[in-house]
Order: sequence, then structure tokens, then C-alpha cells
Amino acid sequence: MRYLTIIALVICMCACSKNNKEDELPSGVRLVSIEYIDPNQSWMENYSYSTNGALSVVEDSRPTGRRHEIDYQNSKLREYNIYEKDERAPVFRDSILYDDNGSIKAIHKFSINSGADLALQWIFEYEYDNENKLAKKVSYLARSQKYSSMENYFWNGGNIERVEYRSGKDELLYEFFYKYDDKINYKKGIPIHISDPLSWTNNNITEMRYKDYLGYLDLACGPCITEYNYNKDNYPILVKTNWERKRTLVLSYE
Repeated sequence: MRYLTIIALVICMCACSKNNKEDELPSGVRLVSIEYIDPNQSWMENYSYSTNGALSVVEDSRPTGRRHEIDYQNSKLREYNIYEKDERAPVFRDSILYDDNGSIKAIHKFSINSGADLALQWIFEYEYDNENKLAKKVSYLARSQKYSSMENYFWNGGNIERVEYRSGKDELLYEFFYKYDDKINYKKGIPIHISDPLSWTNNNITEMRYKDYLGYLDLACGPCITEYNYNKDNYPILVKTNWERKRTLVLSYE
């Protein structure tokens, strides 16, 4: 399961965002929708904002799509709840904890696991270097209190250029190498992506290569390429991937 989780995290990246605080798009620029176009289907992901301008709801338009409701405390992201379509009770919750510098120190992930109540399932912990850049993310199941994986991050300016994925015993499993454009990362500051540090970078990923030290990865792209079209404000408005499941994203702003 650990290896499948790593693969899912890598394949899900299209573009990503430098710092560890909940930076948002500049004032006056708001992402309002993303249209996902696959060979066999398409759907909308819609973004809604509160009267004070904070992102409050992200909703997937598919019949099986989910709704993210986002909550803040003292202008900082506190948690978001995930609901099945038209349901009132959440099925997942992510809660964010901060250190004294205002950086994310942990994310607690709750889930309904064959029960009626949300239970703590996963804990992600984040460690920083002397420049307050993310250096490590460790993950473990709450019930075991043992690390199941570790990720080490290596930065070049405001972007992560290399990630080491290690087992809970510090065995190197995979390395991933990233290249970027010089435009604004459209995922930066979007709460539903906050647990993935690749969404903390300044710019959008254009290429990913990897080394597999176990022989388990069989990705359909090598390298994995993402292409973008941009608007006059340097935000992506069209995203195309070359992966096995080719996908196009059409982004709208206001």
C-alpha cells in the first residue's frame, strides 16, 4: 500500500507551489473553475469564496464527486471537511497544526473507516531547515505510531527539484527529479492540495524523471511531461499531460 500511495502522489501532480504557509493567489486573481477533459469523460471542479474573499468550497460536479468545505481561524487555514455528494456528514477531514513561525508542523487526516465517526487515520509531520524551507515530511498511521515513510526535499530557489522517498527504516525507495516553468503555480495556496509539498513551490512542474531502487514503479511516462498555455497574468489556463491517461485541464479565473 505504501508504494501505491507514492505512485498516486507522483502521478497526480500536474503543477505545483515556495512556501509552507497558506499563501493565496494575489489579490484580484481567483481560480473559479477547472474543467477536466479525459478521453472518455469530462467534469468541472468549481471554487466558491466567502464574502471576505477566502476560498470556502471546492466541489466536483461528477455524480460521484465530493465537496470540500474549508474552515479558517484567525485568517489561517484550520481544517477542511470532505463530503460525498449531497451528504451532510463528512467522510474525511484534514486538520492543520502550525509551529511558532506560522509554518505547517502537522496535518491530521481523519476518515470514516467502517464506522459512524471520523477517526484519526494518518499523521503527516513536517520539518524545516535553518532557512525555514521544508526539509522532510514523515507519515505514519495513527494507530501504530510508527513511521511508515519519509520524504526528503531538496530546493533550488522557490522550487523542489528533487525528492527522496524512504521507508520507515530509512531505506531509499525512489528519487524524483523535477523541472519547472517560470510562471505562477496555480495550485499554490489551494487548501485541498496543502498536504502535498509539491503544491508549495513557486512555479509549475513541466517535467518529472525518477529512479526506482525497488523495481516496483512502472510509470507510463519517462519523463512525464506537462505542457501549459498561460494568460496575460502568467497563470496557466490550459494544462496537458502525456501520461498513460492523457488529460487536459482548462482553468478559469476572475
